[in-house]
Amino acid sequence: MTPRKYAALSEAHDYAMKQREILFAQLTAATINYSMSRPREPVGIASLMPSNWEIAPRRRRVSSKGVVAKLRAMVASYQQGYKAKP
Repeated sequence: MTPRKYAALSEAHDYAMKQREILFAQLTAATINYSMSRPREPVGIASLMPSNWEIAPRRRRVSSKGVVAKLRAMVASYQQGYKAKP
């Protein structure tokens, strides 16, 4: 199989998968939106298509020194508040 044929088959497969996803997303959205316990805001088709889901970026790890510094500042502010009250 030549690279051109492979690319054409791959694109056709991707297109067919996208069309199937759209059909199932429309069916699922209609079922959810017109059910007995439907949501307040209608569910969109894009939220039900796995190909449109993005992987959330990894959150940066917080250093323990930063957490300790914030905790100490919070405790100090509480202590000052109790000292001010008679």
